[in-house]
Amino acid sequence: MLDNLKTYFKSSIFACAFSFLAGVVIVLLLPEGLQIPLEWSLDGEVMRIGSPKPIILVMPLIMMGSLCLIAYMMRFKRYQKGLESHGTILTTLMFATTLGMILIQGSIILSAFGLITGPPHWSLGIVGVMFILIGNYLPKTRANALIGYRLPFIMNDEVIWRKTHRFAAPILILGGLYLTILGLRAETFTDIQTRFFTAIFVIILVPLAYSLLIWSRRQKFHSE
Repeated sequence: MLDNLKTYFKSSIFACAFSFLAGVVIVLLLPEGLQIPLEWSLDGEVMRIGSPKPIILVMPLIMMGSLCLIAYMMRFKRYQKGLESHGTILTTLMFATTLGMILIQGSIILSAFGLITGPPHWSLGIVGVMFILIGNYLPKTRANALIGYRLPFIMNDEVIWRKTHRFAAPILILGGLYLTILGLRAETFTDIQTRFFTAIFVIILVPLAYSLLIWSRRQKFHSE
C-alpha cells in the first residue's frame, strides 16, 4: 500500500509542478499592471482588487508542499500504520484537493483574461465533494493520527471512536450535498458566507458534542 501511495504522490507532485510551470507561462503572457477582483463583500461587491500573478504561482507551490510533507511522513512508523489503513481515502482526498487547486487556478486565469466574472461560487462544490467522500469513509476508520475527530478521549476509546464516526458520517454527507448544491445555486455572496459557516459549524461541533455525551455516560457508568 505504501508503494502505491508513493507512486500516487509522485504523480500528484508532477501534476502540481506542471501546473506551476503552466502558471509561469500564463503570468508571462498577462499584461503588466493587470488587476482582477480578489475579495467580495457580503453583498457581492468587490472589496479588493490585485494582481492575479502571485495566486496563480503560489497555489501549486502550496499543494506541492503539502504533498511533500505527507510523503515525508511516510518515513515514520507513527504514521505508516494510518497511511496503510486509510490509504484509499487519503489518495482520493488528495486527488480531489489537487484537482480543486487546478480548477481554482484555472478560474483565476480565466478571470485574468476576462472570460469569467464574480465570486467563484462553484468552488463550494469542491469542498462539498470532499465532505461527501470523508463521510462515506468515516464509519470504516479506526483510531489513527491522520483522519477523523482526533480528540484524546475519542482516540483512547474504541467504542467512542466508532460511535462518533458512525454518527458523523451522514452529517458530513448531507453537509457535503448541501454545500455542493449551494455552490451551484447561490446567487449572492451573502448566501455563500452565511450558509457555508453554518454547515461547517454543524459538521464539526455536532459530532463532537455527541462524542462528549457518550464519554460522559461511559464515565458515569464506570464510576458506579
